[in-house]
Amino acid sequence: MKTSFFIVMGVSGSGKTDVGKSLAEHLGWVFYDADDFHPPENVVKMARGIPLTDSDRAPWLDSLHDLISSSLKKIDLVCWHAPCSRNDIVSNCWKAMTM
Repeated sequence: MKTSFFIVMGVSGSGKTDVGKSLAEHLGWVFYDADDFHPPENVVKMARGIPLTDSDRAPWLDSLHDLISSSLKKIDLVCWHAPCSRNDIVSNCWKAMTM
């Protein structure tokens, strides 16, 4: 069975969640908001306005990778656009899912 998913990416406040929820509802898919997968330490930093580093993002991206890799259902994931240094993880998720 080939797993299908969408990753909706964009800057803060661009409507990713609204688009993602609408898309998932229309397709009958499960919706996930990537922000819900941040470890508590990242949530605290973001609430204080402290930018996350690549090291901070690593466990979050690992969680998203695990979600996509292990999903047997069609999913719709809302996610901000990762900096170029982390795009390899998103790209690798895509490659793993389309093989």
